[in-house]
Amino acid sequence: MEDLEPNNSDRFVSYTRLVGAIASVCAPGLAPVAAEVVANAIPNQRFDRVVRQMQQMQHEIDVLKHEKSVLEANLASQQGRALLEEGLVQTANETDEEVRKFIGSLLARSMTEEELDYYRTQKILRILDELIHPELIWLIYSATRSKKPLSPESADTKLPDKDEFERRHSNILKGDRYTLIGRQKEMDTDALARSYKNKLLRLDLIAETKRGGEGYYQVTDLGYLVVRYILSPLSGW
Repeated sequence: MEDLEPNNSDRFVSYTRLVGAIASVCAPGLAPVAAEVVANAIPNQRFDRVVRQMQQMQHEIDVLKHEKSVLEANLASQQGRALLEEGLVQTANETDEEVRKFIGSLLARSMTEEELDYYRTQKILRILDELIHPELIWLIYSATRSKKPLSPESADTKLPDKDEFERRHSNILKGDRYTLIGRQKEMDTDALARSYKNKLLRLDLIAETKRGGEGYYQVTDLGYLVVRYILSPLSGW
């Protein structure tokens, strides 16, 4: 069987290609670090996903208020490089574009903070790795229903409008109930919705409470932390 393990020549070509691709969309300080991380961590590189992620991160970094030296210091630190590696590996393995954007927003916000909080960012990355796209949509939707502001520190990022968000993700939040299958389809949709909420409950991202005698899910402090870091100032909900 042919040896598919990349040799040094393959790695050099891949690294050179990745540096060029990322450098075309990122600032000089970010491109080589990201390229080296990905070249070492992802043997079968998914260039398109990584490059699009770096492009989004660069746009968000430009929007977020920060000193250039802060970003450079975070990227130069061992913990910063470890977070970037973990985030980009998740990006390469993630098939859903919106989840990749959530990862990119988390990395951009974390890397531009004056004090890089390694364990907080790592924890959110691990939570994102456990959740699938519909579960994240339910988490954000639960936050929009509470109408609680994200935080004073997130003035540049706001929660989406509840009704608009519900329309945009109606296939997940409501399901397509108008089918010839009828009742069975409705039961399947409800079963999936319950499973998404149960996952969020298990991770302590939402909590069940009562409002007007009906069951109601509110976002926990941990849930708000996750939402605050994955929503992009560029999302334009």
